[in-house]
Amino acid sequence: MMAFFLAYHLLFIDPFFQTLFTNVPHPDLNLLRIFDMVISTGAVSQAAEQLGMTPPAVSQALSRLSRQMGQPLFVRQGRGIKPTAAAISLRQQITPHLSILEQSITLDADFDPALSHRVFCIGSDQNYDLLYIRHTYSLLSEEAPKASFEWVPCLYQEEERHDALRSRRVDVIITSLPLKSPGFYDEEVAQDHIVAACARNHPRIGTVGEFDGFFAESHTALSRYRMNDLFMDSLALETLPARKIVYRNDSLLTLMAMAASTDWLCICPKKIAEEYTGALGLHVFTLPFKIQPFPVYLSWHSSREGDAGLLWLRDKIKAGFTLD
Repeated sequence: MMAFFLAYHLLFIDPFFQTLFTNVPHPDLNLLRIFDMVISTGAVSQAAEQLGMTPPAVSQALSRLSRQMGQPLFVRQGRGIKPTAAAISLRQQITPHLSILEQSITLDADFDPALSHRVFCIGSDQNYDLLYIRHTYSLLSEEAPKASFEWVPCLYQEEERHDALRSRRVDVIITSLPLKSPGFYDEEVAQDHIVAACARNHPRIGTVGEFDGFFAESHTALSRYRMNDLFMDSLALETLPARKIVYRNDSLLTLMAMAASTDWLCICPKKIAEEYTGALGLHVFTLPFKIQPFPVYLSWHSSREGDAGLLWLRDKIKAGFTLD
Protein backbone atom coordinates (compact mmCIF):
# COMPACT_ATOMS: atom_id res chain seq x y z
CA MET A 1 0.00 0.00 0.00
CA MET A 2 2.85 2.40 0.83
CA ALA A 3 4.39 1.70 -2.57
CA PHE A 4 1.11 2.61 -4.29
CA PHE A 5 0.80 5.97 -2.56
CA LEU A 6 4.42 6.90 -3.29
CA ALA A 7 4.07 6.05 -6.98
CA TYR A 8 0.74 7.93 -7.11
CA HIS A 9 2.43 10.96 -5.55
CA LEU A 10 5.14 10.93 -8.20
CA LEU A 11 2.89 10.53 -11.23
CA PHE A 12 -0.12 12.65 -10.35
CA ILE A 13 0.75 15.08 -7.56
CA ASP A 14 4.43 15.97 -7.77
CA PRO A 15 4.76 19.21 -9.84
CA PHE A 16 8.09 18.16 -11.36
CA PHE A 17 6.70 14.97 -12.92
CA GLN A 18 3.50 16.73 -13.98
CA THR A 19 5.64 19.20 -15.94
CA LEU A 20 8.02 16.58 -17.30
CA PHE A 21 5.25 14.34 -18.66
CA THR A 22 2.73 17.04 -19.68
CA ASN A 23 2.36 15.71 -23.23
CA VAL A 24 2.88 12.03 -22.47
CA PRO A 25 -0.34 10.00 -22.16
CA HIS A 26 1.32 6.95 -20.58
CA PRO A 27 4.47 8.05 -18.72
CA ASP A 28 7.11 5.42 -18.03
CA LEU A 29 9.14 6.35 -14.95
CA ASN A 30 11.49 3.44 -15.66
CA LEU A 31 12.99 5.54 -18.45
CA LEU A 32 14.35 7.92 -15.83
CA ARG A 33 15.94 5.10 -13.88
CA ILE A 34 17.62 3.80 -17.05
CA PHE A 35 18.75 7.34 -17.91
CA ASP A 36 20.21 7.80 -14.40
CA MET A 37 22.07 4.48 -14.62
CA VAL A 38 23.64 5.41 -17.97
CA ILE A 39 24.96 8.68 -16.52
CA SER A 40 26.19 6.91 -13.37
CA THR A 41 28.09 4.23 -15.27
CA GLY A 42 29.08 6.38 -18.23
CA ALA A 43 28.29 3.69 -20.79
CA VAL A 44 25.23 1.99 -22.27
CA SER A 45 26.76 -1.48 -21.98
CA GLN A 46 27.62 -1.08 -18.29
CA ALA A 47 24.18 0.36 -17.53
CA ALA A 48 22.57 -2.57 -19.33
CA GLU A 49 24.57 -5.03 -17.24
CA GLN A 50 23.55 -3.33 -13.99
CA LEU A 51 19.89 -3.19 -15.01
CA GLY A 52 19.72 -6.73 -16.39
CA MET A 53 18.86 -5.40 -19.87
CA THR A 54 20.42 -5.61 -23.32
CA PRO A 55 22.37 -2.59 -24.67
CA PRO A 56 19.89 -2.11 -27.57
CA ALA A 57 17.02 -1.98 -25.06
CA VAL A 58 18.84 0.69 -23.04
CA SER A 59 19.55 2.70 -26.20
CA GLN A 60 15.88 2.50 -27.20
CA ALA A 61 14.84 3.73 -23.74
CA LEU A 62 17.19 6.71 -24.04
CA SER A 63 15.76 7.53 -27.47
CA ARG A 64 12.21 7.44 -26.09
CA LEU A 65 13.14 9.75 -23.22
CA SER A 66 14.91 12.14 -25.62
CA ARG A 67 11.76 12.33 -27.75
CA GLN A 68 9.65 13.03 -24.67
CA MET A 69 12.05 15.75 -23.57
CA GLY A 70 12.16 17.23 -27.07
CA GLN A 71 15.95 17.46 -27.17
CA PRO A 72 18.95 15.11 -27.32
CA LEU A 73 20.27 13.83 -24.01
CA PHE A 74 23.49 12.22 -25.25
CA VAL A 75 25.95 12.81 -28.08
CA ARG A 76 28.61 10.53 -29.53
CA GLN A 77 32.13 10.91 -28.15
CA GLY A 78 34.67 8.51 -29.60
CA ARG A 79 33.31 5.01 -29.06
CA GLY A 80 31.08 6.11 -26.22
CA ILE A 81 28.49 8.77 -25.40
CA LYS A 82 28.55 12.04 -23.50
CA PRO A 83 25.59 13.64 -21.66
CA THR A 84 24.39 16.98 -23.03
CA ALA A 85 23.79 20.03 -20.86
CA ALA A 86 20.08 19.11 -20.91
CA ALA A 87 20.88 15.63 -19.60
CA ILE A 88 23.04 16.97 -16.77
CA SER A 89 20.27 19.40 -15.79
CA LEU A 90 17.65 16.64 -15.91
CA ARG A 91 19.78 14.34 -13.76
CA GLN A 92 20.12 17.04 -11.09
CA GLN A 93 16.35 17.50 -11.04
CA ILE A 94 15.33 13.84 -10.94
CA THR A 95 17.79 12.58 -8.29
CA PRO A 96 15.61 13.33 -5.22
CA HIS A 97 12.50 12.08 -7.02
CA LEU A 98 14.12 8.82 -8.04
CA SER A 99 15.04 8.26 -4.40
CA ILE A 100 11.34 8.35 -3.56
CA LEU A 101 10.59 6.01 -6.45
CA GLU A 102 13.22 3.50 -5.29
CA GLN A 103 11.71 3.59 -1.80
CA SER A 104 8.31 2.79 -3.27
CA ILE A 105 9.82 -0.42 -4.66
CA THR A 106 11.61 -1.54 -1.50
CA LEU A 107 9.54 -0.32 1.46
CA ASP A 108 7.06 -3.20 1.33
CA ALA A 109 9.58 -5.89 0.38
CA ASP A 110 9.95 -8.78 2.83
CA PHE A 111 13.37 -10.14 3.56
CA ASP A 112 14.10 -13.49 5.17
CA PRO A 113 17.87 -14.08 5.40
CA ALA A 114 17.41 -17.83 5.78
CA LEU A 115 15.59 -18.05 2.42
CA SER A 116 17.12 -15.20 0.44
CA HIS A 117 19.23 -15.82 -2.69
CA ARG A 118 20.13 -12.15 -2.92
CA VAL A 119 23.61 -11.01 -3.96
CA PHE A 120 25.00 -8.33 -1.63
CA CYS A 121 27.91 -6.14 -2.78
CA ILE A 122 30.05 -4.35 -0.21
CA GLY A 123 32.36 -1.54 -1.25
CA SER A 124 35.41 -2.01 0.89
CA ASP A 125 39.12 -1.49 1.38
CA GLN A 126 41.72 -4.20 1.85
CA ASN A 127 42.98 -2.51 5.00
CA TYR A 128 39.55 -2.25 6.65
CA ASP A 129 38.82 -5.84 5.63
CA LEU A 130 41.57 -6.96 8.01
CA LEU A 131 39.57 -5.50 10.89
CA TYR A 132 36.23 -7.19 10.38
CA ILE A 133 35.78 -9.43 7.37
CA ARG A 134 36.40 -12.85 8.94
CA HIS A 135 33.83 -12.21 11.69
CA THR A 136 31.33 -10.57 9.35
CA TYR A 137 31.44 -13.31 6.73
CA SER A 138 30.76 -15.95 9.39
CA LEU A 139 27.74 -14.00 10.64
CA LEU A 140 26.41 -13.40 7.13
CA SER A 141 26.82 -16.93 5.81
CA GLU A 142 25.41 -18.49 8.98
CA GLU A 143 22.18 -16.48 8.88
CA ALA A 144 21.84 -16.32 5.06
CA PRO A 145 23.38 -19.56 3.71
CA LYS A 146 21.73 -19.19 0.28
CA ALA A 147 22.73 -15.55 -0.27
CA SER A 148 25.98 -14.39 -1.88
CA PHE A 149 28.36 -11.73 -0.61
CA GLU A 150 30.90 -9.89 -2.74
CA TRP A 151 33.47 -7.35 -1.57
CA VAL A 152 34.25 -4.67 -4.17
CA PRO A 153 37.60 -2.93 -3.48
CA CYS A 154 39.28 0.26 -4.65
CA LEU A 155 36.44 2.81 -4.26
CA TYR A 156 38.81 5.53 -3.10
CA GLN A 157 37.48 8.70 -4.75
CA GLU A 158 34.33 10.32 -3.38
CA GLU A 159 32.68 10.55 -6.80
CA GLU A 160 33.39 6.83 -7.36
CA ARG A 161 31.60 6.05 -4.09
CA HIS A 162 28.66 8.30 -4.99
CA ASP A 163 28.17 6.62 -8.36
CA ALA A 164 28.66 3.09 -7.03
CA LEU A 165 25.97 3.58 -4.39
CA ARG A 166 23.62 5.53 -6.65
CA SER A 167 23.84 2.97 -9.45
CA ARG A 168 23.56 0.05 -6.99
CA ARG A 169 26.88 -1.47 -8.01
CA VAL A 170 27.39 -1.74 -4.27
CA ASP A 171 24.89 -1.82 -1.40
CA VAL A 172 27.07 -0.17 1.24
CA ILE A 173 30.59 1.26 1.41
CA ILE A 174 33.06 0.97 4.28
CA THR A 175 35.27 4.04 4.54
CA SER A 176 37.25 6.20 6.97
CA LEU A 177 35.56 9.37 5.67
CA PRO A 178 31.78 9.91 5.63
CA LEU A 179 30.25 11.11 2.37
CA LYS A 180 28.27 13.89 4.08
CA SER A 181 26.35 14.53 0.85
CA PRO A 182 22.62 15.02 0.23
CA GLY A 183 21.01 11.71 -0.64
CA PHE A 184 23.50 9.59 1.32
CA TYR A 185 23.63 8.31 4.90
CA ASP A 186 26.71 7.68 7.04
CA GLU A 187 27.06 5.82 10.33
CA GLU A 188 30.22 5.42 12.38
CA VAL A 189 30.51 1.72 13.20
CA ALA A 190 33.98 1.38 14.73
CA GLN A 191 37.04 3.17 16.04
CA ASP A 192 40.59 1.99 16.52
CA HIS A 193 43.65 3.59 18.05
CA ILE A 194 46.69 4.30 15.89
CA VAL A 195 50.04 2.83 16.90
CA ALA A 196 53.53 2.50 15.42
CA ALA A 197 55.48 -0.65 14.68
CA CYS A 198 59.07 -1.55 13.92
CA ALA A 199 61.20 -4.67 13.71
CA ARG A 200 61.52 -6.53 17.01
CA ASN A 201 65.31 -6.32 16.69
CA HIS A 202 65.39 -2.65 15.60
CA PRO A 203 68.83 -1.22 16.47
CA ARG A 204 67.31 1.86 18.19
CA ILE A 205 64.30 0.20 19.78
CA GLY A 206 64.90 2.15 22.98
CA THR A 207 64.43 5.55 21.31
CA VAL A 208 61.90 5.01 18.49
CA GLY A 209 59.07 5.60 20.98
CA GLU A 210 60.39 9.04 21.94
CA PHE A 211 59.33 12.14 20.02
CA ASP A 212 62.75 13.10 18.63
CA GLY A 213 63.75 9.48 18.05
CA PHE A 214 60.51 8.74 16.20
CA PHE A 215 60.96 11.58 13.70
CA ALA A 216 64.67 10.80 13.24
CA GLU A 217 63.78 7.39 11.72
CA SER A 218 62.78 6.49 8.15
CA HIS A 219 59.09 5.76 7.66
CA THR A 220 56.68 3.86 5.44
CA ALA A 221 53.31 5.38 4.50
CA LEU A 222 50.07 4.52 2.73
CA SER A 223 50.07 5.67 -0.89
CA ARG A 224 46.56 7.05 -0.66
CA TYR A 225 45.88 10.31 1.09
CA ARG A 226 43.17 11.00 3.66
CA MET A 227 41.72 14.53 3.73
CA ASN A 228 44.55 15.59 1.38
CA ASP A 229 47.15 14.53 3.92
CA LEU A 230 49.12 11.49 4.97
CA PHE A 231 47.07 8.95 6.93
CA MET A 232 48.80 9.64 10.28
CA ASP A 233 48.93 13.42 9.84
CA SER A 234 45.21 13.58 9.01
CA LEU A 235 44.47 12.20 12.50
CA ALA A 236 47.13 14.08 14.49
CA LEU A 237 45.88 16.59 17.06
CA GLU A 238 49.00 18.74 16.83
CA THR A 239 51.30 20.03 14.12
CA LEU A 240 54.05 17.49 13.50
CA PRO A 241 57.52 17.66 11.96
CA ALA A 242 57.89 16.27 8.45
CA ARG A 243 58.77 12.60 8.31
CA LYS A 244 61.29 10.96 6.02
CA ILE A 245 59.04 8.73 3.90
CA VAL A 246 61.15 6.11 2.10
CA TYR A 247 58.47 3.62 1.01
CA ARG A 248 54.76 3.84 0.07
CA ASN A 249 52.16 1.16 -0.60
CA ASP A 250 48.37 0.76 -0.58
CA SER A 251 48.51 -2.28 1.71
CA LEU A 252 49.03 -1.99 5.46
CA LEU A 253 50.20 -5.59 5.61
CA THR A 254 52.91 -4.83 3.08
CA LEU A 255 54.01 -1.78 5.06
CA MET A 256 54.13 -3.85 8.26
CA ALA A 257 56.14 -6.57 6.55
CA MET A 258 58.59 -4.00 5.23
CA ALA A 259 58.97 -2.51 8.72
CA ALA A 260 59.62 -6.00 10.12
CA SER A 261 62.44 -6.63 7.65
CA THR A 262 64.10 -3.17 7.73
CA ASP A 263 64.83 -0.33 10.16
CA TRP A 264 61.76 1.59 8.95
CA LEU A 265 58.71 2.49 11.04
CA CYS A 266 55.09 1.75 10.15
CA ILE A 267 51.84 3.39 11.30
CA CYS A 268 48.75 1.16 11.60
CA PRO A 269 45.53 0.59 13.56
CA LYS A 270 46.12 -1.14 16.88
CA LYS A 271 43.88 -4.16 16.18
CA ILE A 272 45.70 -4.95 12.95
CA ALA A 273 49.07 -4.56 14.66
CA GLU A 274 48.05 -6.91 17.47
CA GLU A 275 46.75 -9.47 14.96
CA TYR A 276 50.01 -9.73 13.00
CA THR A 277 52.77 -8.64 15.36
CA GLY A 278 53.71 -12.22 16.31
CA ALA A 279 53.72 -13.60 12.78
CA LEU A 280 55.72 -10.69 11.37
CA GLY A 281 58.08 -10.20 14.29
CA LEU A 282 57.11 -6.63 15.11
CA HIS A 283 57.55 -4.39 18.12
CA VAL A 284 54.42 -2.24 18.59
CA PHE A 285 54.53 0.99 20.57
CA THR A 286 52.40 4.04 21.39
CA LEU A 287 52.89 7.16 19.31
CA PRO A 288 54.77 9.94 21.17
CA PHE A 289 52.17 12.62 20.39
CA LYS A 290 48.40 13.13 20.56
CA ILE A 291 46.34 11.54 17.80
CA GLN A 292 42.63 10.88 17.46
CA PRO A 293 41.18 7.39 16.95
CA PHE A 294 40.80 6.05 13.44
CA PRO A 295 37.06 6.00 12.50
CA VAL A 296 35.26 3.52 10.25
CA TYR A 297 31.96 4.47 8.60
CA LEU A 298 29.21 2.70 6.72
CA SER A 299 27.70 4.75 3.87
CA TRP A 300 24.60 3.98 1.79
CA HIS A 301 22.18 5.75 -0.54
CA SER A 302 19.00 7.25 0.89
CA SER A 303 16.87 5.36 -1.64
CA ARG A 304 17.82 2.14 0.19
CA GLU A 305 16.74 3.31 3.64
CA GLY A 306 13.57 1.19 3.57
CA ASP A 307 15.35 -1.93 2.27
CA ALA A 308 14.98 -4.63 4.93
CA GLY A 309 17.80 -6.69 3.42
CA LEU A 310 20.18 -3.76 3.51
CA LEU A 311 19.26 -3.03 7.13
CA TRP A 312 20.10 -6.63 7.99
CA LEU A 313 23.41 -6.37 6.12
CA ARG A 314 24.39 -3.18 7.97
CA ASP A 315 23.61 -4.78 11.32
CA LYS A 316 25.81 -7.79 10.53
CA ILE A 317 28.71 -5.59 9.39
CA LYS A 318 28.47 -3.55 12.59
CA ALA A 319 28.44 -6.76 14.64
CA GLY A 320 31.53 -7.96 12.76
CA PHE A 321 33.47 -4.87 13.79
CA THR A 322 32.63 -5.37 17.47
CA LEU A 323 33.94 -8.95 17.61
CA ASP A 324 37.55 -9.53 18.58
